Amino acid sequence: MILRFPQTHNPWVDAGLIGFAQFVELDIPPAVGLRVLPDRLELEGEEEALKAFLETQFQRLVAEWYNASSAKQKEESSGYFFDPEKRRFQRFGKSLPKGLAALLFDAAARDYEGPAWDSKKDRDGKTGQETSWLDPAQAREWAKKVGLKGDLQSLLDSFLLESGLWQKDKARPKSGTKVMLWGRPNLRIPDIELWADDAKPKGVCSLSGEAVGALSDIDGKNFPFTVGKSGHVNFTPDWGGNERVGWKAAYMSLFAPVAAFWQGGHGDPHLIGALPVASDLTTLQRNVRYLQAMLHEEPSLQSNFEVKLKPLRYSNSKEPEERFIAFFERLFHLTLQARNDEPLEDFSEYEYFTLPEEINNGAPTAFLLVEAHKGAKWGIKHAEVYQDPIYLLRLFSRMYVRDPNAKHSASGENGEEGDDRNWQRVQLNFSRFLHQLWDPTRHNKRGGQDGTPPSLLTRRLVLRHLLGKKRVLPVLVSHAFSINRESGKTAAISELLKFAEIYEPLFWSKDMIENRDQFLKAAKELGEHVAIVVHQHDNGRKNRLYKLRRALTLPDFLREINTLQERFGLTVPDELAAGLLAPQNYDEFRGFCLLSALNKFNKMSYAKSKQGA
Repeated sequence: MILRFPQTHNPWVDAGLIGFAQFVELDIPPAVGLRVLPDRLELEGEEEALKAFLETQFQRLVAEWYNASSAKQKEESSGYFFDPEKRRFQRFGKSLPKGLAALLFDAAARDYEGPAWDSKKDRDGKTGQETSWLDPAQAREWAKKVGLKGDLQSLLDSFLLESGLWQKDKARPKSGTKVMLWGRPNLRIPDIELWADDAKPKGVCSLSGEAVGALSDIDGKNFPFTVGKSGHVNFTPDWGGNERVGWKAAYMSLFAPVAAFWQGGHGDPHLIGALPVASDLTTLQRNVRYLQAMLHEEPSLQSNFEVKLKPLRYSNSKEPEERFIAFFERLFHLTLQARNDEPLEDFSEYEYFTLPEEINNGAPTAFLLVEAHKGAKWGIKHAEVYQDPIYLLRLFSRMYVRDPNAKHSASGENGEEGDDRNWQRVQLNFSRFLHQLWDPTRHNKRGGQDGTPPSLLTRRLVLRHLLGKKRVLPVLVSHAFSINRESGKTAAISELLKFAEIYEPLFWSKDMIENRDQFLKAAKELGEHVAIVVHQHDNGRKNRLYKLRRALTLPDFLREINTLQERFGLTVPDELAAGLLAPQNYDEFRGFCLLSALNKFNKMSYAKSKQGA
């Protein structure tokens, strides 16, 4: 027989179909055939073979994803159960759902069966927790079942002492379970139908539209992005909440986490995830396979991709924007691996970075991005189908364009940390850019309502704008002058200026700025000239730079420039007299002029301090 699992066009369930194919790829028995077609996944074989296959893979999934133990949990092995075959107690590591599996099923592990704790002695007077005293009658009954002649309570006490889970001079350890576990550890097992006879349909699946032999309510567990009794994020706005889903879609949805990349969870109350999205299943399968080279599961099970950007890797912040940017930065380097890690040679390649063969090889063009937080249970704060990864890859490619005029050195200007990339010449050091977005002047202040540290508010805002394709120049100018406001001290902003040069022109139209290169050159040149005359004639003080920043209108700005010309002999680029600066592009010109002026002023101050030393 052939068992068909149709594409649903629900991003979560379709990811589950490919997650299933990926999960079982190396464990398909000869009696079962698996095919991924554009509009469906098919399993072929005898009915009993298919039933056994689905049951086996479900059990594997439950063990590996819904009951996953981190390296620390395995080392501690604080759980225990009695093995009736070996007639002794065994330890096991406690577990939690891994990655996005926490969104589907994060209920308490089931205790199943075993002798009950003593109702008179099983409670700690202070905490109300069970204290590993067995009910005597229950202990004798269960011991008799396996022909155990010894006292079960004595065996348990000896085990607890020998294993180090209990010290004789300390209080009895808390059991943490409703009964003493018997035969196996307690497990989280999603309650779904593993098989139904579709020849005797019970109704139509609201997701796939096919007649199926078993239906279940949508409760937000198997379908966290579908309206139901506890739906979170709505991909089905026309539904009334009474729809039901078929057993095949319910089964496959459990495998969606296999296809995802994530950070957080497993003890971390913050969780983000990224699932590739495609128009058909064969493309989606190519996407998932393409991404396999990025897999790097941490021993803590709190991430399955590596964060290379130092400011994000060592940050205590759990901001979703930071984690998503870290993910897309790794995706960019994955695409570069096909180019032998060669950066682009010039800006002209920027517009054509994602080549057709890369798309054909499986480079994803859309992702379902998920942000969740753990309270009493996991709640999804935000989810969207993000269709701009190509834009981000192109942006990263422009950041890492080879600069033939750059000189590699161990430390940069203003005593900055040297480049930590493999390439000896880069256009922009993105790690350094992220570090320069940190505000040390607000380091000791309390966070806002969302918990974001004040020192990282600007970084979060910039990364949010970056993901949303919004301008950041006003934010960068405000931040640069904020971190440099203390007299006699400088904070590096060189990468802020570089990033603005790379990013802001994406938003310039021909009507606004006809010649981008000429415009940038004039704005930066004027800024540098301003910095030079202010530094030379104002005894190294930057008050006049802040006064220039307060010129919010074009007439006020030109008035300040005229003052600097008259008092200090400021040289103004010829392009300004040729009508380059106009009301429609004043904000952009002012922003680049101010950043360039402050950056040049800092360099001169740093050089002067080195000479004095």
